Amino acid sequence: MDIRNGLKHHLRHAPLPLIFCLSVLATPVAHSEEVKWRLPKLSSPSSPGATGAEQQTDGEGYEIFAAGGASLLEPSIRPQARLFKGASAATSGFSGSYIRLPLVAPGETPEVNASPEMRFIDPNGASVTLLGLDNMEAAMVAQEIKRRPYDQILAKDVGQVFGLAMDDAKDPSLFIAAASAYGLPIVGGDENGDGVEDRLFSGQEGARFMDALFGSNPESGPGTIYRVDGTTGQIEVFANIELDGVKNSGPGLGQVAYDPVSRQIFVSDLDTGMIHRLDMSGADQEQFDHGVTARSLAGRPEIAFDPANRLNIEDEAFDAEDPSTWHYTAPERRVWGLAVHNGRLYYAVGDGPEIWSVGIDPTSGAFSFDARWELTLSDEHGDEEISDIAFGADGSMILAQRGKRVARFDFTELVEGGNAKTLRFYREKPDDPATPSKWVEKPIEYAVGFPASHDNGSGGIGLGPAYDEFGRLNFKACKGTLWNSGDRLRGGEAYADALRSGGALAIDGLQGQPVGLSKAENSPPWVSYFHDYDGRYPSKKNAGHVGDVEILGCQGEPEYGYFDPGIPDWPGDPGGEWWPCLFNPQWCEPPKRDVCVNTKAKLVCDATKGKYVLKLIASEGKDYGFDTMSIMDPTSRMTELPGDKPFPGSVSVPTTGLLNGSLGQVNVCAFNSADKATGQPFDCCKVSVEFTIPDINCSLGE
Repeated sequence: MDIRNGLKHHLRHAPLPLIFCLSVLATPVAHSEEVKWRLPKLSSPSSPGATGAEQQTDGEGYEIFAAGGASLLEPSIRPQARLFKGASAATSGFSGSYIRLPLVAPGETPEVNASPEMRFIDPNGASVTLLGLDNMEAAMVAQEIKRRPYDQILAKDVGQVFGLAMDDAKDPSLFIAAASAYGLPIVGGDENGDGVEDRLFSGQEGARFMDALFGSNPESGPGTIYRVDGTTGQIEVFANIELDGVKNSGPGLGQVAYDPVSRQIFVSDLDTGMIHRLDMSGADQEQFDHGVTARSLAGRPEIAFDPANRLNIEDEAFDAEDPSTWHYTAPERRVWGLAVHNGRLYYAVGDGPEIWSVGIDPTSGAFSFDARWELTLSDEHGDEEISDIAFGADGSMILAQRGKRVARFDFTELVEGGNAKTLRFYREKPDDPATPSKWVEKPIEYAVGFPASHDNGSGGIGLGPAYDEFGRLNFKACKGTLWNSGDRLRGGEAYADALRSGGALAIDGLQGQPVGLSKAENSPPWVSYFHDYDGRYPSKKNAGHVGDVEILGCQGEPEYGYFDPGIPDWPGDPGGEWWPCLFNPQWCEPPKRDVCVNTKAKLVCDATKGKYVLKLIASEGKDYGFDTMSIMDPTSRMTELPGDKPFPGSVSVPTTGLLNGSLGQVNVCAFNSADKATGQPFDCCKVSVEFTIPDINCSLGE
């Protein structure tokens, strides 16, 4: 018995510490073999309507529920409906954990032990969320976007997943890959008879993977790819990845990618190092062996798959907190990130890390015998693995790293945070024969998150439409926004005061920023949107809880208009139902409207009050008969906005509520006061003014 299992043994046989008592249980629990532990309902802080025991947490956003007997994972009943609702971000992540209570006799109240050994994967937590990306209501000023995902794929249905991909159907389907990215917790037995199966630090006879790690479907496991049907929203097992009839032993899958030309799915296997190509029925057509084929073509020693390198969780050498014991394939052949571009499959190899590519036959879809090395990351960019790849509209290649695996027993730190970079490489134009790579050696970097190094990515990237100054999507700029998954994105002491008015600081989720702004131009990333993955806002220092992100932007048919409610119709009717914008608005831009308001603005220091003030002059463009204007802050941070003012005219807008170094935005709305007085909807010409508060104080007497 090792030290940690010995410690666990003594903890098991010691009196459970009384943390606090539950005064209400949703369902009385009888002490018998017939009783199953009750599945937690979806009652995270972001879920409305939770009552009684469903609202009780341990102070970290974790729910507390009764336990006992064998687990019962009932699959979700999902409505028959289209999966995506317009432009969306599909994000994978850890579904969270909860405390399982010991089984007690009728009338008794169980003691709550919040120690890590009582924490289990939440089967009703979200493994994938779908977030609407339309109508952000304001420009990017580092604010939190406080909207709920419109759909969630639960852990009890798909387990813990990382890689995501979408096909190009009218109603795109979502492909989801099983993963070990958030750990490989195991359980076995019930040593103290409390009705809760024991969590194990190390392997032992009878050990099994924890419930909700790899889903509840009898067919599912660490090699499963799920398909969520784009037309019906239903979840099914798409494929189980095997090699020579042998299933994935536990390391799981890396990334998935879809090729719209050959219409097939590619997936990387972290257990064997193979890249599998699947047809759209899920049938495995071929495997590509980087360790043998690509390395030999490049004149490197072959690193073949070792079939003896298999994970066995009953082996005492397995350590749930030590990923080096999880039997991932050798880094020289371990492939994670994937992306299809211009007839080639680009893939990331752990050793280096490096990017390679292999051709795809446009007719048969088969791998070509032309694998080639593309680039190797330099030492300054670290050796964190590349878990995602995306290509910009200009052909540039964007890479996302994910921190080294850690897998803390309490489900907090799953990776080493703060070292995962997002890099953009451009091709040499023309190709320089004196350099080994076709890519410019030094990439540009992106700032992800506010903590010190601004390298808080967690391994996922996606490109979506750009936004205008009102937060409206521009479908003509389909790859204008870079979305990153990340941890503690609005954290860090240096900017906490400036950020606090714009939302929560502990954001584990998504950051969206203009793809054209590098770290040199947007560091810290003030020009960004942020969204929390699951609304838990943990007080602990979590890392690696968010995974991949895929963006639906220019594919499919949006179900929404371009403009905010209340904004008047744009002049000029394109006319006729034949007009393609009516059917495919992502092809078109809004028609240009005449300028109705001109603005000039200057930020000045009001020395009498020690505050910065925005001096704004608004004048008529085209005459619409407007006589009044109002000033609005779309981010709701400024606290001293003036009331309605005559138009045209000038106005002083105090910036109270914004701290030094932060971005601000006001919208000028010009309208006719008589129209407003009717109490009915009225035309308003809205113009946005953006500004930056200086880093230095506006002092009295200056």
